[in-house]
Amino acid sequence: MKELDEMLTQLAGWCDPGKAQKLYELVTDNSIDSIIDVGVFEGKSTFALAFACRKRGRGKVYAVDSWSLDCCSEGLGESDLKFWTELDIAGFMLQFFRKALEFDLLRWIYPIRLNSRLASLALPEAGLIHIDANHSEYPSTSDVICWLPKLKSGGFLVMDDTHLASVGTSLKLAQEYCDVIDEISLPESHFTVLRKR
Repeated sequence: MKELDEMLTQLAGWCDPGKAQKLYELVTDNSIDSIIDVGVFEGKSTFALAFACRKRGRGKVYAVDSWSLDCCSEGLGESDLKFWTELDIAGFMLQFFRKALEFDLLRWIYPIRLNSRLASLALPEAGLIHIDANHSEYPSTSDVICWLPKLKSGGFLVMDDTHLASVGTSLKLAQEYCDVIDEISLPESHFTVLRKR
C-alpha cells in the first residue's frame, strides 16, 4: 500500500499508517459501499476509506466534521483547550479539500460540515462507521448514541483512542450492541473494531 502510505505523509493528524491500512482492509475485504467517517481533521482516515472505494470502483465516504473550535473543545481541560485554540482549524479544512482534489478522491467523498448530532440526523445507514472526533466523555458518548442506530446489523464500528478513560463510557455503551473483534495499539493510534449484532 505504498500509494496510501505516501498520501498519509502529506497530511497532519494522528491516524497511524497501520490504522489506515486496517480501515482500507475493512472496506475492501467486506465489500462495504456506505461509510461514515466522524472527525475528519485533515483527512487521513477519510482518504484511506476513499482510497478503498476507488480501488473497488464503488462506494462513498460521508466525511463528517464541523471544523469548528466549539465542537473540538467541548469538555476539554485547560491544557487541551489551549492546544486546540492555537490550531488553524479552518486551514486544516482547506487542506483536506486541496488534498482530496490532488489525490483524485473527491468523487468518493461527500463532505458534511455539520456537528456530529446534526449530521447523524441527515445521513443514511452505513456498513462502516469510524468515530474519531472529540474524545471527552460527553461528546464521545453522544457520538455513539447518535451514530450506532445508523450502523447496519453486521456493520463495523471503529472507535479511536479507546485506551483513554474519557472514552470508556462510549465504548461500554457500544459493547451493549456490538462485539469487539479487534483492539489495536500503534504508535499514533489505539483503536477498537466492533461489529454490530
